[in-house]
Amino acid sequence: MPSASAATTPHSCSPPRPETAALSVDHLGPRLSGRRHRDFLAPSDATPERTREAFDGPAHARLRSLKAGFDPRNMFRLSHTIPPGP
Repeated sequence: MPSASAATTPHSCSPPRPETAALSVDHLGPRLSGRRHRDFLAPSDATPERTREAFDGPAHARLRSLKAGFDPRNMFRLSHTIPPGP
């Protein structure tokens, strides 16, 4: 039967290694899109231009098209606004 002290002993962790983080970023670099994630845009950053960076071209065009059909006067524009499109 394990002792009580063994159950409450925290696991040992090695200290952070900056070279490992750098290698991870280098490894992921080619896979990064360069786009910003819309959930990480602060309200002050959520301009139409910055919000557009969160989507690829076809997705943003589709959202603009949907917005034109459902909200042509852009009433819902207070956060992460996507202007109505053609």
